Amino acid sequence: MITDKYILPVNIVPLSVLYDAEEEYNLIIKSNYTNKNSLAGRPRDPDEIKSNVIRGKIGEYILKRCYGYSNDPEAYHDLVSPGGVRTEVKTWRRESVNPEKINTQVRALSSKKLEGWFHSTVVVIILFDDKNDEYEIFDIRRI
Repeated sequence: MITDKYILPVNIVPLSVLYDAEEEYNLIIKSNYTNKNSLAGRPRDPDEIKSNVIRGKIGEYILKRCYGYSNDPEAYHDLVSPGGVRTEVKTWRRESVNPEKINTQVRALSSKKLEGWFHSTVVVIILFDDKNDEYEIFDIRRI
């Protein structure tokens, strides 16, 4: 567990982050190839997808701003660490996860990797709390 914490309300997030979220949301919604379900396979409606994408982009923004990560140029990939490690970022509501769910989600990412198109080797898990706009870098795991 890492527990670096950041308070980041949506209204102070740079507009560029929100534009990136809108762009990714539109790609997901319009794509015939992108799975619109959660990583656990649960169906998500468009509002939930949009909310998840915004929170995910805020998590990515924290890693870029505070830790020197950069965007991964490959489609459907998140970030590259300062050391060149391709990194998936998962930003989840704190109240919706537990250790077993996290382990299941990491295993699901490993399955994506076996499909041959997913190339990240590490996942950074960020938990957020809507009540106080707190984002916590919770863990880093190998995929």
